[in-house]
Amino acid sequence: MRRAIVAAALPIAIAASSTGTAHAQETGSTIPPTNVPVWNPLESPINPAMFAPDYAPTPEQRVEDYENAGQWYGSLSGGLSGVITGVLGGGSLAVPIAVAAPWAAGPILVGVPAAFAGMYAVYYGSLGADQGAQMSVDTANQHNVTGQRNPLS
Repeated sequence: MRRAIVAAALPIAIAASSTGTAHAQETGSTIPPTNVPVWNPLESPINPAMFAPDYAPTPEQRVEDYENAGQWYGSLSGGLSGVITGVLGGGSLAVPIAVAAPWAAGPILVGVPAAFAGMYAVYYGSLGADQGAQMSVDTANQHNVTGQRNPLS
């Protein structure tokens, strides 16, 4: 019975602790805030024509195609990095807690890394999508200047 109560209370405790930071006071940090939109990899499909041998887009179409591809690949690689970072970071936090409270070790060792993995996957996936789009637009502009017909083939 006690394990069921702890297992049910863990997600509520995680949600309550994350909502408490919404009204935090400004500490005067010098790190600029990041305003990155949350990207869904399924919303940025890659244009299949990019991989055709006769791909000869206009410069604007090339920029758009590269940007979509960069967002998609960036969000996937960033999300994967976020899952790995979240599991490792959440595990390093969960192990000492589980040692201190062995009666709740199971839910803690599973719940904390899973919660961290989800949060970091969304955050790193969003950053990866933004960075991938920026780098891909730069690459598209370089290919437009050099006049390469199809740099992907």
